[in-house]
Amino acid sequence: MHCFKSIKIGRYVDFYRTFLLSAIISFVSFVILYVPTQLFFLQRFEDQYLFLFLLGVLFMYPFHKLMHILPIIHRRKHLAWSLEIHFFFLPILTFKMKEAIAKKQFILMMLSPFLVINTLLASACLLYPFYAHYFIMLLAYHIGLCYADIIYVKPLLFTPKHAVIEENENGYEILIAENNGILTR
Repeated sequence: MHCFKSIKIGRYVDFYRTFLLSAIISFVSFVILYVPTQLFFLQRFEDQYLFLFLLGVLFMYPFHKLMHILPIIHRRKHLAWSLEIHFFFLPILTFKMKEAIAKKQFILMMLSPFLVINTLLASACLLYPFYAHYFIMLLAYHIGLCYADIIYVKPLLFTPKHAVIEENENGYEILIAENNGILTR
């Protein structure tokens, strides 16, 4: 294997910068999604089930992390977990693969929460229009959570098709096979 490119994510993903940009993206997403929802659903929104909404906010992050793991659940023995506490109360769960993983599988792992959870929330918004404001707030919150995932995937978009990804302490490396001194793409 030959290193095609080394990505130092720490350069792009400082926790506090990512947290701030994620919050801004959540707010902008809410504004962009809420106005058309107000125009589309002419009925009055109901404020019942606030407790369920708060539970949704509380469990969105663990569900988001679970959706990252589902595409690679068969490789769970090769996952390394760590838990950090930020702002004295906010637990942040991170995991890394201890071995190389195919590019397609890595992209699927990183984008699966975005695709699955956002689809579920948008569908729930259409199915339960009286509670659409709750689902829009959860959707905006989740879009903000997905910001860091998109930062991880962006450098992979223009790399060789059959590359493998190997995570390290600084970020990850994109590896490609070398056949008789000729790099394959």
